[in-house]
Amino acid sequence: MEQFAQLLADANDAYDRDDYEQAIVLFDGAVAVFEANPRPELRAEAAEALFYCGLVQGRLGLTDEAIVAYDYLISLFGLCPELAVLEFVAGAIGNKGAFLSRKGRFAEALTAYDEVVNRFGESTEPDLRGQVARALLNKGFTLRELGKPTDAIADYDEMVARFDQDEEALAIREVVATALVNKADVLGELERHEEKEFTVYDELLALLFDDPEPSIRLIIARALLNHGIALGSLGGARHRSTFVITSLLRPARTPNHRSGNGWRTH
Repeated sequence: MEQFAQLLADANDAYDRDDYEQAIVLFDGAVAVFEANPRPELRAEAAEALFYCGLVQGRLGLTDEAIVAYDYLISLFGLCPELAVLEFVAGAIGNKGAFLSRKGRFAEALTAYDEVVNRFGESTEPDLRGQVARALLNKGFTLRELGKPTDAIADYDEMVARFDQDEEALAIREVVATALVNKADVLGELERHEEKEFTVYDELLALLFDDPEPSIRLIIARALLNHGIALGSLGGARHRSTFVITSLLRPARTPNHRSGNGWRTH
C-alpha cells in the first residue's frame, strides 16, 4: 500500500509540473501495483490513476491510448457502488466521448455521452450532475459537427431545463451559460436571428446576469457584447442595444458563499 501511495503521489507531482511523460509512467506503475493486489479500499485511487493516465495521454495527442485507458477503467470499476469511484467512471465515459469526437467517430461519441446521461442523470450528487451537464454540452457540439443544428438546439434545451436551478455549483452554472451561448450561435447559423436575440439572450440574462463569479461574468460579457452588436442591426432595437452595451459596465453584486464543485475532466 505504501508503494501504491508513493507512486500515485509522485504521479500527481509530475502531472502538476506538466511532466506528462513521467506522469504516465508513474500512473501506470500505480495501476500495476493495484492489479497485483486489488484491495477494495484502493479502488478510488486506482480509478484516479487510470483516469489521469487517459487524460495525460489525450493531452499528448495519444488519443487511441487514452480511449484504451478509459475503457479499462470502465471495465474495472463501472459497477462499483462507491461515489468516489463512480465520479471517475462518469468522467472516463465523458472524456472517452470527447476523444472519440476528436477522431471523427461522432456516432460513438454520442453513445458515450448518452451513457453518462442514462447512468447518472438522476443522481443528486453535485460531481455526477456536473458530469451529466458536461456530457450534454459536448453532445451538442457533436451534433453540430454532424450537421444536425435542430438536434443540437434540443440538446441544449434539455441541458438548461435540467440544470438551470443548480445555483450552488459553479461548474454547472458555467455549462448552462455556455449552452445558452452555443444555442444562440446555432440559431444565428439558421438565420433565426430574432429568436436568438430576443429569447435566448433574455433567458441567459434572467438566469445569470447578476452572477458574481468572474468566469460566468466573462461568458455573460462576451454574449452581451455580441447581443448588443447584433441588436444594433435589427430594426427597432436601438434602445435595447444601448441597454445591453451599458449593462457590460454594471458592477457585479457582492459574491455570496456559494461553493462551486470543479470537475476533474477537461
